[in-house]
Amino acid sequence: MKLLFKEEGFGPDFKKLVGIIDSDLPWLKLKASIIIATDEIIDIIGLPNYESISVENIPDDLQLFFEYVRFAIGFKAYMLFAPTGDVAMTGQGRTMRRDDHQVGAFEWQISNHDESLECFFYKHMNLLMKYMVKKEMIVGLEKYDHAKLIVPNLSDFEKHYGLNDSYFLYLNLLPGLVEFEELELEPRLGDLSRVSLKLNKVLYNYSQKAAVHYAIEWGLRRLDIQMFPKKMIRSTEQSSKTSKSASFIPSELALVFERDSARYLKKLESELTALNAVKTDEEVRLPDLDFDEDDNFVST
Repeated sequence: MKLLFKEEGFGPDFKKLVGIIDSDLPWLKLKASIIIATDEIIDIIGLPNYESISVENIPDDLQLFFEYVRFAIGFKAYMLFAPTGDVAMTGQGRTMRRDDHQVGAFEWQISNHDESLECFFYKHMNLLMKYMVKKEMIVGLEKYDHAKLIVPNLSDFEKHYGLNDSYFLYLNLLPGLVEFEELELEPRLGDLSRVSLKLNKVLYNYSQKAAVHYAIEWGLRRLDIQMFPKKMIRSTEQSSKTSKSASFIPSELALVFERDSARYLKKLESELTALNAVKTDEEVRLPDLDFDEDDNFVST
């Protein structure tokens, strides 16, 4: 696997790239984290896109893409490395690293710092995804093939619930959208085709609303809460009477979206029932036999 970092001069280069590190970190300490981070980013942006850039030769039209990808890998690598650097591995076991001028951070400080790093990383990934969409670069994973879904793009998704224009979050919610279609939508549609569904504005609207809220509920139970807009967290913090713990927020909020999705599904079912009733009435109507009372075999 080719890397976007060189061993020579790595410490100062990495410090300058990440921007929040106070000292030069040696290549040997970060190498494993960089390899893992590189693999994760390739999985997101796609191998062909990654192979189009190189630390040795950067085409002018890919300079910004190179910078975005390299920063994503470097920042993710630091996030992976940081917890392992908090303690020293000594002959007496693991001990806290400290000197005369610095002391170890408290656990709550480390937890808050970890959350802020994750939040910043997701914001950068959204920037990278938006750039790729703008340049019509194909994202790599098969699960990101979303053109045929009931909610085929971020624009349609945000008509029903805003994600702060986060294309990265939308991509991560796609498995939830796929699950919704397989478990909730297809059994309800029956013989109704996708083309007919889209032509019926009411059905299509309720289907999209149910899908969006289902996907968010799915994501809140599985994804990092730092991916989601802050407004969602603030509204939940205000409504929570029993706990303000961050671990409580996703499950509480998921219930809200689960109820909303179920409500839209009921609306969809009601519309489908009405549509099927109309079809049934048309099917049982007697055909026009093309005769009247003047015909000999009609009695009056």
